Amino acid sequence: MKLSEQHPTVHFLLDLLDRIERELCVSQLWKEKRSHDQDEWLPLEEWIQFVMIPRDRTLLRKWEIPLDYSVGSMALVDFREVPDTETLTQLLIKYQEQVEKNQQK
Repeated sequence: MKLSEQHPTVHFLLDLLDRIERELCVSQLWKEKRSHDQDEWLPLEEWIQFVMIPRDRTLLRKWEIPLDYSVGSMALVDFREVPDTETLTQLLIKYQEQVEKNQQK
């Protein structure tokens, strides 16, 4: 879905991506390089870092809403036993909710 340049959702989602990126670092999940060449084989934190964040930033800078990856739901499962990931999980849930909300329009 294409949005106007003034649409606040674009700026909100870009801000959330920045916060998610920072939280990956705080949670010590940020990696210097990918563990696998195939996107579908990456652990969730690497997929977020190397696939979702760059792809979604590109789409948002074109004023397009990204795909709904259900990333918040995946984080609830994948990060449930990973220390210090509560904030990251909540940011991913908020991101998923905002994307879903705007895809329905």
